[in-house]
Amino acid sequence: MSFSTNTKNELCSLRQERCCSLAFVYGALSFANIWNKDLIKITTENECFSKYISHELLRLFNITPQIKKTTGKNSTSYTVFIDSAAHIRRISLGFGVDISPLSMKIDHRLLSRDCCRNAFIRGAFLSAGSITSPEKAYHLEFTTHRVKLAEEFTTLLMEYELHPKLTLRKSNRIIYFKDSSEIEDILNIMGAVKSSFDFINEKIVKEIRNDANRRSNCEAANISKTVEAAMAQTAAIKKLKLSRRFDFLPPKLLYIAKLRSENQLASLSELSAMTDPPMSKASVNRCLKQIVAIANGKKKEDIK
Repeated sequence: MSFSTNTKNELCSLRQERCCSLAFVYGALSFANIWNKDLIKITTENECFSKYISHELLRLFNITPQIKKTTGKNSTSYTVFIDSAAHIRRISLGFGVDISPLSMKIDHRLLSRDCCRNAFIRGAFLSAGSITSPEKAYHLEFTTHRVKLAEEFTTLLMEYELHPKLTLRKSNRIIYFKDSSEIEDILNIMGAVKSSFDFINEKIVKEIRNDANRRSNCEAANISKTVEAAMAQTAAIKKLKLSRRFDFLPPKLLYIAKLRSENQLASLSELSAMTDPPMSKASVNRCLKQIVAIANGKKKEDIK
């Protein structure tokens, strides 16, 4: 199962007080595909949520919604819907909210307690949210086609000292987070404690892996540079030998040239360790650069 599915399954296992249950259903319906006077419809790929929201609607309003299962080529979806105007009116009156599309906004009277605000966010996420596996990327989002709701929900999240981003995707408003620490906070706010721990663990593993890759890439780059330099130095020495200039190198350069010829793949540190009398790595490198310069036409009397 995906990380998002596991997170939603965890949230659906939570038990809540009646006030929180009311805020939860309010959040879920606010972010539903449709909530008007004739129809409530929530489409989800999470079977647990389809059963959970149905249970809460029965518990609060004594209304049992219908659930339609649709099996596609690559996924299965569940549509929870109520098409009874009388039942929808009962639910809307229970919340005391205006459900017309243009005026749909958050009624904070239902979110007077912190636990209820958390439950509202939990309902919104289960109804229209998703989270990407931290192994791939850091991204959590909520989706709604209601403009005012998106703005007010963004403000609500900011009350937690979070910094949500708001963007437009086709006709939908997307409220999203990409900061890993804030995603951890959102998971805890919603009550997904285990998922928060799993997220942190995945994040740590990812950072360790990325750090190891960076080091490996750096080491590989250094090895590549060392090999390229050694090949250039060896080629320069062969050029000097072919042009019979090799034996006329200054003593110090001749010594290093012979050492390089005998140890073509040695690093500067390794060559430095072989010198007798001892020479520093910088000194060996300077000699090798001078050898290459002479091979490329620089006069030996110009070598310092």
